[in-house]
Amino acid sequence: MFTPAEVFRWFTGFMIANLFALLVVAPAKAAEEPVGFRDIPFGASEAQIREKLPTAKCLAVEGDDQHDDVSCSVSSMIGHVPVLVFFRLVGEPMQRRMMNVTLSFKSEDFGKISQAMTDRYGPPTNASGQRETLRWVGAQTLMFVTKSSSTFGKGLAMIALREFMELAEKRQKEQREKAKKDL
Repeated sequence: MFTPAEVFRWFTGFMIANLFALLVVAPAKAAEEPVGFRDIPFGASEAQIREKLPTAKCLAVEGDDQHDDVSCSVSSMIGHVPVLVFFRLVGEPMQRRMMNVTLSFKSEDFGKISQAMTDRYGPPTNASGQRETLRWVGAQTLMFVTKSSSTFGKGLAMIALREFMELAEKRQKEQREKAKKDL
């Protein structure tokens, strides 16, 4: 398994690249658009996550010069598949709220995880056979599941608020602008 910081660093770039495709695909309504993960709604605080999941480990995730978020991780199961769940909390220190959930799982369990997501959220909006990735676009959320990330060799699934993706894209642009000025 990987630390929240390792997953976040890799995942930020990966999700922006992967989910950019979601933003340009015509939205198709999912059967049931998620409002969070299990009984933890989007917008939950760290205290609410810790209350529901006492074994969750919450750590500051080093961001750029201006943004430090919190990632809470916990081992769980999706059906009979073991997963590591990462809840991403974003915002000012005392106002951070959960905006993203990422699942890490063994690549060989891709079929089981993608079937569970399809059963719950309906057929994917878009599929990529080359990377074995399925994507769902909702009015408020973006989701994907991929068999294997080239960096970790693990499968990943993500459920995020559109607002989170827009914020991540904005932060990445700010970082590129700063790097450009540093040259």
